This record gives sequence, structure tokens and C-alpha cells, in this order.
Amino acid sequence: MSVSGKTVGLTGTLDGVSRAEFRRMVADAGATYSATLDDSVDLLVIGERPLGSRVDQAKSLDIDVIDQETFQAMLSGSSAAASGHEPSADDDVVPLAVESIEDAAPSIAILDEHTLRVLDIPLDRRPPGPLTPSLDFFAHYTLDAPTLRTLRFLARAVKLKMPCLLEGETATSKTSSISFLAALTGHQLVRINLNGQTDTSELVGRYIPNEEQVRLPVDEMMNHLELLEDESRMILERAQQTHRGLTGVEKQQIAANEGIQPPQWRFQEGLIPQAMRNGWWVILDEVNLAEPQVLERLNSVLERNPTLVLTEGPGTRFGPNGDCPVDPNFRIFATMNPAEYQGRSVLSPAYKDRWTATWQAQSPGEVEYRQMLQRLIFGNQPNVEIDGSPWRGGPSFGTPYASLSTVPGMGEFLSRLAALHAGLVRMAMPADGKPPSLGVSRRERYVFSRRGLLAVLDGLGALEVMDPKSQRRLTFTEAPETIAMDTLESVYVDRIRGDEDRSRVIQLLRSLGLHRQNWMHRFEDKPAS
Repeated sequence: MSVSGKTVGLTGTLDGVSRAEFRRMVADAGATYSATLDDSVDLLVIGERPLGSRVDQAKSLDIDVIDQETFQAMLSGSSAAASGHEPSADDDVVPLAVESIEDAAPSIAILDEHTLRVLDIPLDRRPPGPLTPSLDFFAHYTLDAPTLRTLRFLARAVKLKMPCLLEGETATSKTSSISFLAALTGHQLVRINLNGQTDTSELVGRYIPNEEQVRLPVDEMMNHLELLEDESRMILERAQQTHRGLTGVEKQQIAANEGIQPPQWRFQEGLIPQAMRNGWWVILDEVNLAEPQVLERLNSVLERNPTLVLTEGPGTRFGPNGDCPVDPNFRIFATMNPAEYQGRSVLSPAYKDRWTATWQAQSPGEVEYRQMLQRLIFGNQPNVEIDGSPWRGGPSFGTPYASLSTVPGMGEFLSRLAALHAGLVRMAMPADGKPPSLGVSRRERYVFSRRGLLAVLDGLGALEVMDPKSQRRLTFTEAPETIAMDTLESVYVDRIRGDEDRSRVIQLLRSLGLHRQNWMHRFEDKPAS
């Protein structure tokens, strides 16, 4: 996970870093710089114009050879390793004094059936409905600092009745934060996935074939029996005498007798007018994938007092002085990925201005990845500090990978896994106007999200291998090296195209001790965290 305790060499020149600065970086990370190559050196960092002889010499001595990006990806975890600190399930997002945490309030608290608190923002709760997300779906949800900031922003937007737009990279908890808040507050939620083929009818409604049975004005017919055919009159009188309603067959017979034809088409309201009528929350997912004219159909819905006229159908008017009032619980949200993602467009400033509450969701880092992994296995939400205020870990709704908590060395393995994931994210991202060091020739860059970490834990918990000697199935506890390496290769290596990129990823795995040759001896003697 880190370079702490290692001896590091350098060949070539580093971009923007002098050799003296490189030595200070190495020292600050708790490592030792070496100007010579011998078997005491652990890592050789190569920059631009490296000496091939030194690279060959390092390989002959079995010294790990890494590039500048990989080296910098390792530095973030070095300070903890240099101090001799062993990461555990109790580590916090930010180091906080124990006494302040003991006195701190939980980050999220369900106070009673009517009240919820998100940091310092109170929200009303209501009984859940059929469309309310279940809290059982959030066993994986981690209340780290970036997520809590997003949740607080959403809570404030809900209280102020503002249309809310969340921007950010994939897997920055945009959609899940809205769903989680709806689950906590009991609000019903519908989600509309937008794309380039979405049209306005999917949002506001359309005419569809009428498959309903004919509707008869029964009360009016009973008042004018003399105008009906004999058989129709007899059916109605018989139903009245037995104090029952008409059966479907009887309705069809009366309609045939009286020449009543049901309309062939009927207007079906879309999810937007249904939500306005019933007080649901609506998420417009991937809003910048839809065509501008489709989005602008909802301009009136984004006003301070939302309105909508169904000109595509019967002309129903939603809003003040209309045919249907807008339920006060109605809220509308949207999410979008950056415009550089393939197929996305840039929203016009005028349209974005209609979303009066707009939030840039922060991408997680190594600390947040480690927080999530530890919570999923060891159970507790992290303690955090936000804007100088400490908060205790909020509620957890399950520990889905608790079976892995007894594996020796799991805390250390999770720390190295978080460092691996964070390093790959940095390698795949452009920085300072320069292209990414991983996937530079690809049309669309590699994306490493928290879904990958969940896939690793799924593999550790579910994958089995067969012992060729005993012909017995082995679990992760019995064959940790094989299953861990198979899982990491499946999630991180097999998806990479091109020998050079694959070599970079494998090298990062090796530098963090996450490869078949050295994984066991690094972890087998570690106690379970």
C-alpha cells in the first residue's frame, strides 16, 4: 500500500520534480533513497529518458520497477505506514479526539416516526408507501464525509422545495443518495432513465389502446329505464333487486343492446403528472443524455410553483387554479455525469439555472474506499469531521460481508485494496491538462468506481476453488491467496486492453504486495482487524 520502510532508487528525470525534491518525497513517505542499485533496493522509479542498463540491472536483481504515476499512487498511504500504524476497522475519515467523538451526535439520526436529522438539517418523515425504497437495499451504504455532504445538500433542497441537480463522476452516490433519503423519510420515489431516444410522451403521457371495459352511466340509466331496450332494462332491474353491481358480461350485453362503443384510445398520464398528483419524488437520471427539446417540456415543472398542462392529452392543468393541485410533497431531482462522458451533452446555462439547487458530488478517495470496505466487513459507519464539526458514525442497515471479518490480516488487505483502487483511479484520470497514464489511446477513459470494490468483496465471499489433490472445495478462508488473486485479476486486470496498460496495472498490484508471489507472506501472520 505504501513505500514506507522501502529503499527507493531513481533513473531518468521526473516531470516537474527535481532529484532533490524526489529525495524529500521519499523521506517524507518514511522510505530511504539510494543512488546505487544493489539487492537492498526494493523499488526503482523510472522517469523520462531512463538508463536502460539500470532498468535491466534492477530486473536482474528482482527489484520492482515502477513508473512515476504508480509511485505517486503509492505515496498517499505512506504516512500511516511510516508511523507504524496498522489500519483497522476503527480508523476514522479524519483523526478525531476520542473525547470529542464520545460527545458528538450521530451523523444521521431517526429521532422518531415523524422526524429525521441529517447532520444539522431536520426533515419530516411519513409512513412509507408502495414506491418507497426499502432500507434493506442500503446494507452497503457508507456514510463517509463526501456522501454526508451530498445528503445534507439534498435535505436542504427538500426543505426549500427546490429542483435539485446532482453532477459528478459515476458512482459518486448521486442517485443512491436521493433514494436513501427517500427511504429514510418514507417518500415514494420513481426514477426515469433518460437517453437519446427519450421523448416527451415518456415524461408527460401518451395515448394507448383502450383495453378497459366500457363504462356505463348506471345511475342515469336507472332513471330512464323507459328509454332502454327490454333486455337491458331487465338486467338492470335484476341487479337492483339483488343489491349487487353489474358483472362484466352484463355490462357488455347492455352496451351491445344500446349501441355504446368504448373509445379505442385512452390517455395514460406519464410519471411526471402522476408524481405531481400523488406527491412522489422523481429522479431524472442521466439528464444530459436527453435531447434539449425533451428537457424543456418540463420547464414549468421546475418553477417555484410547479405547473404542467397536458396539451398532448385532455388538457389537464396541474398547479394553482388548475384542474389538479400539485401535492406539496412533490419533489424533482436530476443527475448527470460529466459532459466528456461519451454521448453526453452540455446543458445550456439557461436550463441549468432552472435547477436552483445544483451540487457537484465529490469523488471518493483512498480514505473513503477504505472506509467503505471496512464498514461492509466490520459493520460500523465511520466517524467523520465536516467543516470542523465531529460526527459519530450514523446508522448501519446491515453488514453484508461480515463473514470475511475473521480472516487473518483482513484489515491490512483492505487498506492495500483501497490504495490499489485509488491508484488506478488517478492513473485513469487526466491531470493538469495531460492525458491519463492508463488508457491514453482509448476513445473513452477507463472508469474505476466503488462497484469494482463491491465486485472484489463478492468474489472473496462467493468464489471457491478445487484442491486438485484432495478434490475438496476451498473457500477464501482456506485458500486466501488463490481466491484473492483470481478476484483482483478478474476485476482489475482482465478488463485492461493493451500490453503496456496491463503491465502498468500488474506493476501497481505488485508494488502494493497484491500479487501471487508475495501476498501470503505479507498477510498470513497479520491478526484479523
